[in-house]
Amino acid sequence: MRMKTHPQYFISKPRRSSKAGMTIGIDLGDIWSHYCTLNQDGEVVDRGRFRTNPSGVDKRFRDQEPARVAMETGTHSIWVSEQIRELGHEATCSLSQKPPPYWRTMAA
Repeated sequence: MRMKTHPQYFISKPRRSSKAGMTIGIDLGDIWSHYCTLNQDGEVVDRGRFRTNPSGVDKRFRDQEPARVAMETGTHSIWVSEQIRELGHEATCSLSQKPPPYWRTMAA
C-alpha cells in the first residue's frame, strides 16, 4: 500500500526566526488557566496553573525568559495575548473550533 503524499502547501514552513527558547501552551479558563512548558527538544519541563486575571498573568510571565506562547482563541485570549506580548514574549492564538482543512486530510 502506498503512503499518501501531500502537496507542498500542506507542509508547514518555518516562521521567522524567534529568540524564544521555550514554548508554553496555555489552556485559558475563566478562573484558572493551565500551562505546559516545553524546552527546545520538546520535553515537558514545567506544568502549572495561574489565575486568569491581569495580576495572575503578570506574576507568571514577568520574570521569565522570552518564550513562544500559544493559546486557543476565546473570551480571554485577546487581553492575555496582549499582556504576554507586553512582557516580551511571542504570543499566538489559534482557532480551535475550525482546524485547517489539511488536518482532516492528514487524519484520513
